[in-house]
Amino acid sequence: MMASIRVLPETVQNKIAAGEVIERPASAVKELAENALDAGARHIAIELEDGGHRLIRVSDDGGGMGEEDLVACLQRHATSKISDADDIFRIATFGFRGEALPSIGAVARMAIATCLPGAPEGREILVEGGKVLRLSPAPPRKGTRVEVRDIFFNTPARRKFLRPPASEAAHAGEIVTRLALGNPEVGFRLQAGDRTVAAFQPAESLQARLQEIFGDRVCARLVPFGTEITDGLRVSGFFARPPESRRNSKDVYIFVNRRWIRQYALARAAGDAFAGVLPPREYPFAIINLEVDPARVDVNAHPAKEEVRFDQEKLLIAGVRRAIREALGGVAALPGVTLVSAGRGAEAAEAPAPSAPPSVLPSVPPSAPPSAPPASPAPPSAAGRGDGGGGQKALSMPGSFARRGGGGDFSGLDLARARELLRPAGREDAAPPAPAPREQEAAAPPALRLGAAGRHRVLGQANGRYIIVDGIRRRGTRLRVYM
Repeated sequence: MMASIRVLPETVQNKIAAGEVIERPASAVKELAENALDAGARHIAIELEDGGHRLIRVSDDGGGMGEEDLVACLQRHATSKISDADDIFRIATFGFRGEALPSIGAVARMAIATCLPGAPEGREILVEGGKVLRLSPAPPRKGTRVEVRDIFFNTPARRKFLRPPASEAAHAGEIVTRLALGNPEVGFRLQAGDRTVAAFQPAESLQARLQEIFGDRVCARLVPFGTEITDGLRVSGFFARPPESRRNSKDVYIFVNRRWIRQYALARAAGDAFAGVLPPREYPFAIINLEVDPARVDVNAHPAKEEVRFDQEKLLIAGVRRAIREALGGVAALPGVTLVSAGRGAEAAEAPAPSAPPSVLPSVPPSAPPSAPPASPAPPSAAGRGDGGGGQKALSMPGSFARRGGGGDFSGLDLARARELLRPAGREDAAPPAPAPREQEAAAPPALRLGAAGRHRVLGQANGRYIIVDGIRRRGTRLRVYM
């Protein structure tokens, strides 16, 4: 009986391995740019044609290679980053497996031109589908240039799943942004056809790089944080003070020893630090830099090195949450605004009164004439009704709110006045939120639609304090208190 298990040809092995490392043109951009960073580059230029379908060119001013290294770098698992098994557990570079160039060369037509510093001439090698076609002299240059043409030309099943050029260029732009944030001292330029997608000059600091990428509006709201979690483990970074927020965790950028990673638990920790400050299910804008002893983090846990494992993950998560929370404690979240949680029928902690008059939501005299019908004073068990998009749901009014103002005077709030007060700070030209098409009962004035902030309802006003429901939750109601 013939054996049914056989060793695959090397060309097939290379294509399988390439599928794990190179998923799209942006993957090749990431691997080549990281190689340039490991080579000591201070300027990296990336050019795309047809979003990388036709051409990806990455040029750097790093150390360059000699002829022997140029040939060796195309062999799988040939690397200068590690020499034995123990080195895998103390990785301090971006690359270490020796897979990037062989994987790209296996599914594309690739040319590498490089030169050692001070050498009279360089070398160029041409590779097609994993086979070396030519090795020849080349003019001297500073650093290395890698050209990748017709990616996946020999794997049509992969090529047909590439996105349109504009989409692939956008993915490459995200890669360059992450690399630029992790390495602010390095200049990056991404050109897609005639369009400059990104152009970042070498920056003196992370804050300067943030200014360059995200502009004045976000950077004006940045708050630094940092702490030593434990020996060999430090966290630092910036977050944008509320009400700056995002609907998902995409803008929580996490770096471990300058390497961008995708770590939901850490992004969730950043979101948890803002619990009671941002609306539910919203995330801050944050840059989190983790300086970790390489022996305490495993970066070999993912084919694309986008996920890592920590030896003390719970301690790390708690440390990140605490560092952000402590920095947040010294920041006025939003002038005159405090968020508190109220369980259904349970009392909520009262928000402290501000020491200075609020600049966003000024107090309204109790005598202000309401245009909506006044509501009866609300006892601790009184409930309004919420329009949750489907059936109506009861809302609990905590007793602590009813006791405010000496008697709990919850009169109906003028809807036009509420919309005016809820206009974002510094946005005098912003369009007011549109009211709901129908008014609710007197116990609950009309609902407000506040753009991306979601569904809100003004419950009333007591002693110049506005109480607004911020969504309805199964175990209780989120209340926003405007002092």
